[in-house]
Amino acid sequence: MFFVIIIKWFKTIPVYHLHNRGIARNSDKWVMKHLYQFIFRDSYIIHLSGKLYEHEMIHLKLQNVKYRIIPNGIVFHKPVETKKQDSVINLLYLSNLFPQKGIFNLIKIFKNLESEFPDAILSIVGGFPYRRTHGQVMKLIKKNNLEQKVLLKGPKYGKNKTQEYNLADIFVYPTSFKQECFPLVILEAMQSGLPIIASDEGAISEIIDDGINGMILRNWTVEMFSEKLAILIRDSELRSKLGVNAEKKFREYYTIHHLEKNMRDFYEQEFLI
Repeated sequence: MFFVIIIKWFKTIPVYHLHNRGIARNSDKWVMKHLYQFIFRDSYIIHLSGKLYEHEMIHLKLQNVKYRIIPNGIVFHKPVETKKQDSVINLLYLSNLFPQKGIFNLIKIFKNLESEFPDAILSIVGGFPYRRTHGQVMKLIKKNNLEQKVLLKGPKYGKNKTQEYNLADIFVYPTSFKQECFPLVILEAMQSGLPIIASDEGAISEIIDDGINGMILRNWTVEMFSEKLAILIRDSELRSKLGVNAEKKFREYYTIHHLEKNMRDFYEQEFLI
């Protein structure tokens, strides 16, 4: 706020690059709404998602604002050579492992599929921010006799993380995190040519086109998610089609080069005379 006042005092146009959510939730208070209106009026706003921009900003009825939607991009990594077991279906989940990201529902979903797909395994990659959550997850795995099927692999980085994507057959992301915005793990899975099944939170439904390069579930239950995932496990041709389309869309929209070009175009068009 202090810097915004200085910027506006010198009649300099601020450019805001928004990466998260929370404005809509906070602006139901009269004071916060007017504060946001002061901060954002007479400015440029760059947002990751058109859907989230409308949800977060439109109700503020901002004056003299120009905005541009520029999605995130990531560096393309060449695939790491890996050997897959043909008989095994490897489901991959990668995230920070706190409850709202769907870790408990994920294990329940996998339990529902265990008897029909005895060769399936679930690889969980990521760290536990809270020791209590780690203990609860371990307890749930043990309670369901999944110690040999659910693999807690811890955090992975660089080539080790890329290898996990390359070993996988399906990327599973049943998040219910209400502050979900533009998860980069979705882009990483697309880059690796994985079919993706995910819940509709944040901008995920803008990234994934349901039935074309992945599956999106809205207002879902554990049973509904299990049924959809079962379809994907059974149908290798569908997995291949969705994975190919996912990689194609990644290359067309979500590389770091697209992000750099879109940002450069924005500044050249708006500020260079």
